[in-house]
Amino acid sequence: MTPGIETSRSLIRRKGLNNQCKYCPVCPAQFLRSVCEAILNCEHLHFNKQIFFCQSFELIHRVISQVDYKGVRDIIRFMIEKIHTIPIEANIAMLPQLDVMRKVLDYALNRNSSVLPAYLAFDEIKKKSDKWMHWKFADLFSAFVESFRPVAQMVSIINRSKLLPIVGYSSTLNQSWQLNAATAAFDLKGLLPYNNELTRPQIGLLRYVLEQPYSREMIYFMLSLTNKAKSRCPILEEQLVALIVLAMEKSENETNNQEETDYSQTQCLWQILSGHLITFIILNHISFPQLVRSLHESLAARNSKKGRDHLMWMLLQYISGSIQKTPLTDFLPFFKLHDLLYPEKDPLTGPDITKPICTHTFAISSIWIHLLKKAENEPQKVIRPIHVEFLHQTFMSTKALSSHLRILVDYLVNEFTNLCGTQNVTKYIDKLNDLIWKSHVITLDRLLLCLTLRAYEGNEAQVSLFFIQMLLLKRTDFSNRVADFVREMSPEHWKQSNWHRNHHALHIVRLFKKISMQISRKILFRRTRRYQRSKDATFISANLF
Repeated sequence: MTPGIETSRSLIRRKGLNNQCKYCPVCPAQFLRSVCEAILNCEHLHFNKQIFFCQSFELIHRVISQVDYKGVRDIIRFMIEKIHTIPIEANIAMLPQLDVMRKVLDYALNRNSSVLPAYLAFDEIKKKSDKWMHWKFADLFSAFVESFRPVAQMVSIINRSKLLPIVGYSSTLNQSWQLNAATAAFDLKGLLPYNNELTRPQIGLLRYVLEQPYSREMIYFMLSLTNKAKSRCPILEEQLVALIVLAMEKSENETNNQEETDYSQTQCLWQILSGHLITFIILNHISFPQLVRSLHESLAARNSKKGRDHLMWMLLQYISGSIQKTPLTDFLPFFKLHDLLYPEKDPLTGPDITKPICTHTFAISSIWIHLLKKAENEPQKVIRPIHVEFLHQTFMSTKALSSHLRILVDYLVNEFTNLCGTQNVTKYIDKLNDLIWKSHVITLDRLLLCLTLRAYEGNEAQVSLFFIQMLLLKRTDFSNRVADFVREMSPEHWKQSNWHRNHHALHIVRLFKKISMQISRKILFRRTRRYQRSKDATFISANLF
């Protein structure tokens, strides 16, 4: 069967279905809805097939008035999805397809057609409004959305974003002050084209309420917070940090006389923020470590040092009450904030203790006392353990050191016994001196003791005595070190004015040499283990074969 005959038969069937739907007034709505769904889900419904596409939507346009509102809503949803698939490079040849789709949408979105509630169509349009509409349908959808703007104005309060509550007197049952806890925007009902000022975060409103005294209940109502839930509120934490930075800037602009009074411009603000800080941290709405980190980041870009005492006094209110139950790791970010606000190297001048404001100056000292007492109970958590653990892993016990040293001595004696020529012997002795006096891998006393006590016979015994002679008499390293020690640590040390400093410097040098010695031993003794394994393997193979 040729494609032309198949196309003609398809057109005949489609015309017959059109006539049946047109002249059959008793067709049920469910049947017509099934017909529309079958057409929309057909795999041949594509823009490239112009005749089939246009005839299909013509059929939908004829029967859509008899389809129930749920079916019309599905048709609108499918057509919006189909519009998003229109290629960008579409030419004028696709205008018939676009015109017939526009015709169906005009009828479906027309309120006088009464095929479905207009808000349901608006809901479908808003759900798919993340992408740009095709220019053929943009004006239609824009006009339809704008027709709901008077409705949005009717259900919203005029200048709502500019209104401020009277904290303590406004009714807490008034829903107009409620905000979204995640975005701080008004909790608007329904997908309506509200004014942009209502959909933005109401930062000014939230800060205004936070600045007011006795505003805790109002904040809980606005952000829908509860004491039992104890959920963290990041937007509340951000605005509290912003208000603290604002209070620091206000303190920076105050004169010294205003700052020393108990009723200065910012004292009330500091007291209010202190109360909020304690309450919100205890109820886990705010994280204290994250709050301190945010303060450090915000204040690092500013040079606000004048209000640092007030900030420390505010932090002291929380630290003094929670230091026993809170782990010390939660207070570690405070040290960065301290280094930022108190960079002075010289001692700070004491305040006038006759004025009550002096307690703010002593707040930083009180915080340090609390943290030091806390650190006494948890000393292992204050210092980073990685350095201590590395030091413990580096050092080895006396027994392990003796075992490694015996292997090293056996290795050296065996190597020197098999050497031929004095030139190589001199070179090896120089390297051994470097291991003792420069690299500090081994100590001279332990090496000599091990060489003396090892049970060598024949040539090996002569080599061990040769080692001792070369290390003590033939080289100047040992004699120079003895001369330096006698010169610096004279028996008549009381006659020296700097004896204590020399003695202390000697012990410091020995300590660092000991640490470097232990690290170098690890590297050298790994090589001696390999030698011992190879020696054992040679012995076993010689006895077996």
